[in-house]
Amino acid sequence: DWVGDPRFATHLARGESQAELDALIDQWARAHTMLELEALCEAHGVPCGRLNTAKELLEDPHVAARRAIISVHDD
Repeated sequence: DWVGDPRFATHLARGESQAELDALIDQWARAHTMLELEALCEAHGVPCGRLNTAKELLEDPHVAARRAIISVHDD
């Protein structure tokens, strides 16, 4: 619905209407789960990535497989 709106038609126009656009996106995003948002963005070629909590990060299989978090003894 926003594609034809002149407030959001160009990069410059979006910048001038940034607060309003952010509020609209926030309202829209709150109506979906994280999985739904991720699928929608991927389906439409919109770059996206999850923002995980610390617990989710520590439990992420990809993080574990890459050994991105290690335990270190500090004496």
